[in-house]
Amino acid sequence: MALNIFQTEEQRYDQELVLFKAGQSTYALNVLKVKEIIRPVPVTESPNRHSIVEGVIQVRGQVIPLINLYRLLEIDESETVYFLVIEMGEQLFALKTGPVSHVHRTHSSIIKQPDAVTKGKEAFVSGVIPLPDNGVAFSLDLEKVLHFIQPSHMQGAMATDERRRNYPLLLVEDSKTLRSLLVDALREAGYEDVTTFDNGRDASRYLTDDACPLYEAIVTDIEMPYMNGHELTRHLRQDSRYQETPVIAFSSLDKGLMERRGEEAGVTEHVAKPDIHQLVDALDRQLLEKK
Repeated sequence: MALNIFQTEEQRYDQELVLFKAGQSTYALNVLKVKEIIRPVPVTESPNRHSIVEGVIQVRGQVIPLINLYRLLEIDESETVYFLVIEMGEQLFALKTGPVSHVHRTHSSIIKQPDAVTKGKEAFVSGVIPLPDNGVAFSLDLEKVLHFIQPSHMQGAMATDERRRNYPLLLVEDSKTLRSLLVDALREAGYEDVTTFDNGRDASRYLTDDACPLYEAIVTDIEMPYMNGHELTRHLRQDSRYQETPVIAFSSLDKGLMERRGEEAGVTEHVAKPDIHQLVDALDRQLLEKK
């Protein structure tokens, strides 16, 4: 049996999650996405807003939308205790929630994907996290939340380049909504041959199988159940077939920190979500301009 004293902190814990309540359930967000936790402030109603957007608030001189988590999850609204200010790439918004519990440290390997019962057809859950008290927390799929509010926020015409048809890609993304959007955008741009996985573990097993076809580039999320994108990259770099393969990390986590960690893991480039055009540019740099 391996002794824990020989494990690094990243091997034991690769995610820190803010836990908070909404109704009777506990939810989780990566601490790197939570810019600030504040007590409720005055809310100004905004015209033509989505039904789950309560209005806008001012936080340190910035005006940002407030998403009502209770409306989103279609549960009875209990006492509002906190607003969570969320930063995803260049997007800033707040979530109206119940009590915030604590920061929970865990590892991607024990985070499970939601099954049909847990997730439901229209639920906004991307992972199920076991807790020490035998309970669970549900990881929110913020990409799906943003797409639900503003479907056009990740869309836009993609210029097609015929040269891209010659480069098969493998995409690893746990958000079903974002995965579908990415495949459509990449194919519109000309990257027609796209194989997808929804977690790093299954992608790693597939890619390192001797019968697996070779891919010209790999695009991966960082936060995923079972195995995160950095661990996936480290696994691939140990395989002689993938030591030079471009690996593009596509993540909404803090770009500076993710670039440093990604470089250590062997990531080639980091692109901040949700900019799909920048992702295509990064693929072009690695595949078209270096040939």
